[in-house]
Amino acid sequence: MPVEYPPPGESGAGGSTGSDGDGRGVGATSPAPRRDSLPPPGGVVSGPPQRSGPPQSNIDGLPGHIVALRPLTVGDTLDGIFQSLRHSFGRLMGIVLLIIAPYQLLSGAVLNQVAPGFGAMADPDAFEALIDDVVPILGWLAASFAVGLLVSVFVAGALTAVVSAADRGQPISVGEAMRRSLERSGATLGATILVLLGAVIVAVVLAVPLVLVALANEIVAVVLFIPVLLVVSLVALVLSYVVIPIAMEEERGAWTTFVRALSLLRRRFGYVVGLTMLVMLLLFAVTLGLSLVFLVLSLALGGANWIAESLQAILFSLISAPVTALAAWVIHRDARVRLEAYDVVVRNQALGGGA
Repeated sequence: MPVEYPPPGESGAGGSTGSDGDGRGVGATSPAPRRDSLPPPGGVVSGPPQRSGPPQSNIDGLPGHIVALRPLTVGDTLDGIFQSLRHSFGRLMGIVLLIIAPYQLLSGAVLNQVAPGFGAMADPDAFEALIDDVVPILGWLAASFAVGLLVSVFVAGALTAVVSAADRGQPISVGEAMRRSLERSGATLGATILVLLGAVIVAVVLAVPLVLVALANEIVAVVLFIPVLLVVSLVALVLSYVVIPIAMEEERGAWTTFVRALSLLRRRFGYVVGLTMLVMLLLFAVTLGLSLVFLVLSLALGGANWIAESLQAILFSLISAPVTALAAWVIHRDARVRLEAYDVVVRNQALGGGA
């Protein structure tokens, strides 16, 4: 079970919310232990506090948490993503292969039947023929988007369950991770849909003044439209990532998860958005070379190009799905440490002090 901690503005166990020396909320009537009396930033230990000697290891043999329980720098965050990926590599890859690989192969095969030549457009004549029968294609694309959303949310929840359990020193199997993701699918999927709906509503509201500007000057409207679209899309992307660890670890409902994500993003907007962009750029750099290889392979296969495109999608998912899920998990944990003294709560519980 995750460590319960009230969101900002709510009172914790033992009294109303106060503030420690660095401005992070703690219980006023039940003060947290001083930082110099806490264990080193290794993580949760069992039994009485150890005053000397090496730190006690978790059941997986690792001393403390995989990601340090302290405010993280950008370098710490990237290192935490890498260490978490390395520690649970087999389980993370297994989840992606078991769920996303069959979906991508089936999706590619069906799309090749519904709209041959649509993928890499290796056959220009076949692609032109699609114009005459565009309604079934649009219907397929809409259905594919809906199914893809379900699959991606479920996979992200399972990946989050794996890394969260491993960080607590209680590794779980692939099957258990899928079970936990399924149990929380209502909250994760509901919060993700709320993010998409919110982005659409904001885009429509912002489109009204842009249309009015376009009536006066089309060039100015285009210049304004591009950055507005990028900002709305980026915020929606960040929120869609962050709602998964919130729903999985804090066990909130869809609406409270969505509100919680907005609160964390508002208070750490520049850092969270900037770090997400950095992760996206790193993923783009890694996959760029692979894209060129698969493009050549797709053109060489001709009518069977959907096979190359499906393999490309699977390979990209093996890279991007774990990295984005782990990045969201680390960002969420770091925000709780910085804003709510989550590290003090965990260490206080380890010392027998309760929440």
